[in-house]
Amino acid sequence: MTQNQNQNQNQDQNQNQNQNQDQNQNQTRFFVGLGSNQGDRIALLRAACHALGHLPSTHLVAASSIWETRPVGPGTAPFLNAALTLDSALEAHALLAELVTLEQRAGRVRTLRWGDRTLDLDLLCGRRQGRELVVTTATLTLPHPHMAERDFVLTPLLELAAELELGGRPCAELLAALSVGERTILRRVDLLIPL
Repeated sequence: MTQNQNQNQNQDQNQNQNQNQDQNQNQTRFFVGLGSNQGDRIALLRAACHALGHLPSTHLVAASSIWETRPVGPGTAPFLNAALTLDSALEAHALLAELVTLEQRAGRVRTLRWGDRTLDLDLLCGRRQGRELVVTTATLTLPHPHMAERDFVLTPLLELAAELELGGRPCAELLAALSVGERTILRRVDLLIPL
């Protein structure tokens, strides 16, 4: 290799590294909760996981185990719950819109709050450049306002990010503070999807 070719190759590598650093600065690490208590629950969760990993400007980083839980509220059958880690250049509202679209494609009909559903996708929280993402609008609140009270959210999250904090409190501490009556997890069912 000539000296000019070597210099050109080094310049190309440096340019690619700079582009990757710029992309990483524009990315947010999002945590998404998944749930289902109707139909083929595992297949619905796996299909959602696959679809989320193929969203524009989004990379699926990790998936938790699947946990079977008793319903909170008027649901009539046990839920399967899991969580995902996504790195995305999408803004939080755009990602939320994608989640709603995926729920609709899976046959979700919103009739009763906390009722039965084929697929429930919740944008739980996010971190950008090492800081907790806080959003408060009419359509989105981050961190999710009820996640600190739900073992079926905290347990899968801790599988993905053991050091994760909400409002300065470790998720492990929030989970430990839940009383027996607040706990819903029945058992670990399966790994969500091989990455």
